[in-house]
Amino acid sequence: MLLSPRILARLRESIENAMKDAREETSADSGATLADLAHAVREACNDSISSVVRAIEAGPFQIPEEIWGLIWSSLPLADLVTATHVCRAWRAAALDIPALWTEIVIMPKRHASTCDCAPCSASATAHDRPCTLNTRRLAVLLNRSRGAPLDVCIYMWHATDLLNDDGSFALICSMLGQHSSRLVSLEARLSSGNLLHGLMMSLNSLPLLRCLLLRASGSTNLSSLPLVAMPKLATLRTGPSVLWDALITTAPALLAVSVSVQTVTELVNVLSSVPALRDLELYLGMQHWSGTAAELAAITQRCGNLQLLKILSVSPSITASQLSVLVPLGIGEVCINASFEDLVPDPTIVLFTLTHLSGSIHLTFESEGEPIPRKFNVIARDEHRTRRLELPAGWLGARSFPRIWTQISTSSIVFMDVPWAYRTLVLATNAAFPALEHLVITPEWLNRTRWRPYLRSAISPYGPAHLAQYQQP
Repeated sequence: MLLSPRILARLRESIENAMKDAREETSADSGATLADLAHAVREACNDSISSVVRAIEAGPFQIPEEIWGLIWSSLPLADLVTATHVCRAWRAAALDIPALWTEIVIMPKRHASTCDCAPCSASATAHDRPCTLNTRRLAVLLNRSRGAPLDVCIYMWHATDLLNDDGSFALICSMLGQHSSRLVSLEARLSSGNLLHGLMMSLNSLPLLRCLLLRASGSTNLSSLPLVAMPKLATLRTGPSVLWDALITTAPALLAVSVSVQTVTELVNVLSSVPALRDLELYLGMQHWSGTAAELAAITQRCGNLQLLKILSVSPSITASQLSVLVPLGIGEVCINASFEDLVPDPTIVLFTLTHLSGSIHLTFESEGEPIPRKFNVIARDEHRTRRLELPAGWLGARSFPRIWTQISTSSIVFMDVPWAYRTLVLATNAAFPALEHLVITPEWLNRTRWRPYLRSAISPYGPAHLAQYQQP
């Protein structure tokens, strides 16, 4: 049996006292001293057994709150309400931890296939069956979370999600409005701008809100949303469905914004609304740059203070001068993400613009929402010296690569990673890169053989190029 440190200390003290008394007392009194010692040992053992029993009875309550969250998140449960049905101890522990009930997801649920109500009987397909929102479950979660901060997600993306709605969405808006002062994160993906307007209208107080994501399947304007004061809002993501046709003055602490802009004026509105902006994510839908010189200068000045700029859609007609307005010298990091199936800007324009910048620049392509391994990187350029350059195989055609190569050869590239297909041109023109220190040429079979050989070369800025031997990683 394992004894607790407190009981061991008591037992050790009793033994020391008994031995001291035995040395000082006469032999006639030694029996009484030993009896006292035996009594102290029995008492210590009983206390230890009692402590073990109490620990077993109070086990769930001694587990930290974050551990309970990890336990329940790994179980195949529908939600935390199911966890409270396991046993009485689990239920008592769960109800005693308000933080476990603060993540609320509201999604529509269609009527069962056995439902014989009038709307279901008239539905042609299962997808046309009416949806219901479980307002009773929402009330339970709000009650159990007590005064803890809330993280709420609402998903009603399709128009059929509100087919034959019985007023449950309005009731949910009303219930959330009563607890809006506890919201720290709100994600709303709704099927129309009217629903988005109704939701924001019900939230009359958002003093703790730090993250807000708004999406609508149809286009809506920012000026139509009744946004209240959000003094702690740090992240606002509206995506391509909400157009910034007005300034935001209710969120002075904004640091990160994800928006869609169709005109230069809208982009100026975004940058003017957020004076402390650090991270900007743009859905760039502008086909024509018709802004004034003052507007373009304001854009360049504000973008120069950004730490991260992500451009998630790029018009094929964009020019190098227009791109340089968004990506001025001195910006921290730039990421340009374009659809691989659509037309993308001329690689010459992209390379010519990005290779003259500082910071980290990434150009990636996506196919059906999944990133594919094709990217162009210029990483950590300090004092006009490009530290790293990566060129993907297949992105640049055999005809366009020599033309682009002559344009980027003037930059001070230190590290370069190029495909095997361009090895001849790269090695023949390495003298145009006086600062080049390391060159990696990746064979096409790199990821298709068990040996995975690779070529590596260290190039001296004053001498010819020498390829190293094959090496095994």
